[in-house]
Amino acid sequence: MIYSFINFENQLSNSANAYLRITLKFAMLSIACLLLSVTSVSAFTFYVATNGSDKFSGKLAHPNAQNTDGPFATLTAARNAIRKMRQSKPTESFTVEIAAGTYYLTEPFVLLPEDSGTATAPVVYKSIGTGAVFMCGMPVSNFQVKNGLWVARLPALLAKQGFEQLYVNGERAVRAKSPNNGFFAPEKVVETVIEKGSDRVAAKATQKVYINGNDAGWLKAVKKEEINKVVLTFYHKWDNTRKYIDSLNLTDSSVTVRGQGMKSWNPLNDKTQYIAENFKAALDTAGEWFLEQPGTLYYKPLPGQTIQNTTVLAPVTQQLLVVKGASAAQNVSFINFENIAFKVTGYQLPALGQEPVQAAAPVAAAIIIDYANHVNFKNCEIANTGANGIWYREGCSNSTISGCYLHDLGAGGIKLGALKFGADTAEITNHITIDNNIINSGGYTFPCAAGIAVFHAFRNTITHNDIADFRYSGISVGWVWGYKPSVTHHNTISYNHIHHLGWGELSDMGGIYTLGPSPGTQITNNVIHHIYSRTYGGWGLYTDEGSSDILLENNLVYETKSAGFHQHYGKNNIVRNNIFAKGIESQLQMSRVETHQSFTFKRNIIYYKQGELFKTNPKKYWENAVTVVDSNIYWNASARQPNFPFGGLEEWRKSGHDQHSSIADPGFVDAEHYNFHIRNTAVIKQIGFKQFDYNKAGVYGTKEWLDKAKLSKAKLASFDELMQSTNKVFSEH
Repeated sequence: MIYSFINFENQLSNSANAYLRITLKFAMLSIACLLLSVTSVSAFTFYVATNGSDKFSGKLAHPNAQNTDGPFATLTAARNAIRKMRQSKPTESFTVEIAAGTYYLTEPFVLLPEDSGTATAPVVYKSIGTGAVFMCGMPVSNFQVKNGLWVARLPALLAKQGFEQLYVNGERAVRAKSPNNGFFAPEKVVETVIEKGSDRVAAKATQKVYINGNDAGWLKAVKKEEINKVVLTFYHKWDNTRKYIDSLNLTDSSVTVRGQGMKSWNPLNDKTQYIAENFKAALDTAGEWFLEQPGTLYYKPLPGQTIQNTTVLAPVTQQLLVVKGASAAQNVSFINFENIAFKVTGYQLPALGQEPVQAAAPVAAAIIIDYANHVNFKNCEIANTGANGIWYREGCSNSTISGCYLHDLGAGGIKLGALKFGADTAEITNHITIDNNIINSGGYTFPCAAGIAVFHAFRNTITHNDIADFRYSGISVGWVWGYKPSVTHHNTISYNHIHHLGWGELSDMGGIYTLGPSPGTQITNNVIHHIYSRTYGGWGLYTDEGSSDILLENNLVYETKSAGFHQHYGKNNIVRNNIFAKGIESQLQMSRVETHQSFTFKRNIIYYKQGELFKTNPKKYWENAVTVVDSNIYWNASARQPNFPFGGLEEWRKSGHDQHSSIADPGFVDAEHYNFHIRNTAVIKQIGFKQFDYNKAGVYGTKEWLDKAKLSKAKLASFDELMQSTNKVFSEH
């Protein structure tokens, strides 16, 4: 290439401009230097395969004929080889090619600062095709059939440490529980404080849970030796509490649990729901399992399952991959993972149980990353987890997770940021991109977890994800209650498809939920629908305590139980150019009056057939709050007049609101079947509404990828059945 440029330069005529000749020489010199710098970075490939050996060099993709050399058997051997070679070749670019197959781990794969690459010489771990699967699970075999159950003695490791999840033919099996469907509710809960705490919650306390007489059957079925192994999972408002039974009293039909005191703002009471799991008598339904100490597994097979066609895996660790930098200055950097499946991890409840924490915030993940820069995941799969999928936790930056499939999750999918922050911004996670991922079917261990949770983190981009089938919020942003200083700001949440959340198990949730000040944060072009809470609080866009300086624009929200938009309290939020449609109980809601401006609500379309337009409240929030509400379209498709604060639209206008708004049919193409494209352009032009292409929300790519994001027809039908009961109640309102 250099010779060609020189030859071209010599062919210039003698009369050519001297300046051009000099410029060309400098250009050729620059290109030559660039080529030399690029060619100075060489690439080296190590290989890993299921038929490899860590005694081999790892330099061959397949074992040689003599079986004296070939690929490594483990990622650890490949990592160690890179460490050693980098000492003499610091500019080398390394690729670890992993052959298709299943690789069983008994401990996490760990990467430290010395395992880093560079911007020009990254380290790449990639599967050849998409067939490499890493599992922190151990197969359970040698089953025998006894009384309709499969029974197996466990390997020594599993028998010693136990497990609380089980995966059968790649699917999560159900730990023996009661009831099999739905929940129990206590008659009452009485707390005894043992030691007061420094805040509003007692440091130590017991809670005596009185069992309803109709539900006492499970209590009597628990064997004496099982009592302290039975786990109660309580569902109360937006939280879960998970506790072992401390004692059981058949005389008054009660059980006692211990730990911290209850939170006064969300205690256990007769409105709480719960399930009881992990006792043998509950093993009464196909697909359930029970682990009897010291190491006997029982499984009740599903129809069609035989010992010969069934694979059973029990998790042996909580993490599959740990990326652990030492500090912000000494981090792990420039490592890529491509086309790899990470599956089968566990979670074990601590001896004192799990106290309620919003969004299951402290619960760990299968992949944990701390102090890392440019650590990326592309086209990977994370599934069958005991807790969360992946957590970019402390001091992470400039990293991307894209094209990944996260499903069958014990908690949430992706978490960003730590739960505390200090003065050093280098410690705060930032500039993480979450794009084009499918994140669905989670909350099996911790129902209160969110699909994506952003704690203390800034300037992150969350786009084009499909988030569905969780028991709580889809995306949660912020970790400051009220107006205290926050480092969560300038986050972009756009073009996500968020749907089928709640399942009637918890309350107080949002398709997109925000918390605390978040200047510069933009929530735009998302599609949110089918949000169904247990009681109150199934909202689409939900700006909770202290949410401030957030733009919510060009979002389509429909089929929410409580309202399409709800602000608890906040400051200077802008809600603009959105479509809120087909809310069940109401369409718009707010819950606090403050002296500052709470939000601006302009150029929105509100369309409904049942429930209220503005959620009424005896405290008259809408009537007394400081808001700017104007240039909106309201339409009740049932032909009833919309209800406004103070009465009708004219009375509402007297308060200064909706001066340029109208009651008019926006002319959706087919709202009944969720086609919200607008035909009546003249009406929307009057308020300045700008049409947006909501079909761009969600994942993009091949038909196979788009189809993978769709929930099964059976699951959709189950969700619709849940919503019908509420629909019937409010269809007459």
